[in-house]
Amino acid sequence: AAIRLDTHSAYSWNGKGYVLSVLGRHEEALAAYERAISLDPASIYPWNGKGYMLGALGRHREAAEAHRKAIELSPGFAYPWNGLGWALCGLGEYKEALAAYNRAVELDSKLAHAWYSKAVLLRLDPNLEAAAGHSAQEAFCRAVYLRRKHVQDFSLPLDLLLEGVGAFNVPLLARDLLLEAGAGEASPAHGDLFRKILNQCERPLVLLAAVDRD
Repeated sequence: AAIRLDTHSAYSWNGKGYVLSVLGRHEEALAAYERAISLDPASIYPWNGKGYMLGALGRHREAAEAHRKAIELSPGFAYPWNGLGWALCGLGEYKEALAAYNRAVELDSKLAHAWYSKAVLLRLDPNLEAAAGHSAQEAFCRAVYLRRKHVQDFSLPLDLLLEGVGAFNVPLLARDLLLEAGAGEASPAHGDLFRKILNQCERPLVLLAAVDRD
């Protein structure tokens, strides 16, 4: 509707690109982002969106170029650094991808998607965990926590919640479910089990409290 009112609005075309990307219509989204860029080449958002759509279409080198253009326009914006990491992963340049994710986290330590990206990368190449300073499990746990704590909207594949990386997060999920179900009022017969689960939560909760201390 906004585009029908103003066909020369880069903002509207960028918004259309985002909606189409959510619907999985990557080619159409890419075209909308490119239209936005033609109207306002200095806007970082369509460049970033273009990068993600090129990556979704398997055009990783072009995706990296688009994200680098967004970074050039706004070096202190965390999101295109995360996008650059995904593009570099697609090219198999894992060390460079880790550096991009680290930069995203430096710029915004609460950017859950960057922590999720690091978790995926560290699963692909566990040898990078030493350089990252944490495991894939810890990165994924931070992503889940920050996503919920700061209400950030992106999907987390169910297999990551259920497989190895998600194992670190299981106590957190169990704790939430038990509390929601009123397990604090559990019968004496279940009291020991409830306390055992809460004890299992202690380590990830301490870690996540430290992440969110600032």
